[in-house]
Amino acid sequence: MGINLDFFAGSSHFYLGTFVVGLLSGLVPVINIEVYLVAVGSLSGASPVPVVLLTTLGQMLSKCILYLSGQGFVKLSLWPSWKSLERTRESFDRHKSRTEGLVFISALTGIPPFYALSVMAGVMRIPILRFLVPGTLGRALRFSVVLWASRFLKTAF
Repeated sequence: MGINLDFFAGSSHFYLGTFVVGLLSGLVPVINIEVYLVAVGSLSGASPVPVVLLTTLGQMLSKCILYLSGQGFVKLSLWPSWKSLERTRESFDRHKSRTEGLVFISALTGIPPFYALSVMAGVMRIPILRFLVPGTLGRALRFSVVLWASRFLKTAF
């Protein structure tokens, strides 16, 4: 007898919880959204579209908070290490003409860390849409792959 989250998957609390986990995981690096998505994908029959959309929305809201903290509008004590910020700044400097590509790759792969990139994008005054659009697309694709892979592995085994 395995664990099944289908009882919760259709409730508004489940979807609100998904948004909140997405939001918190974007601010607190020890909360891993991918682990949450693997659990949702393998233990529930929740519709993947709202799960991905709400997770992405929560994550990008938190990344906007980090972006604003980089600009000095929001005070946070959750900043990444200075070493991580410096490496991210160097990536921006090397790829100035490809800012959107760097943001997309970071959001998709985590290299450079999207947390640090979000702060540095604010510090470097990257226009918000040049940060939000590729970041949202990268995160949505990443979360779709994680959710799809967990469902695929569940049915395969």
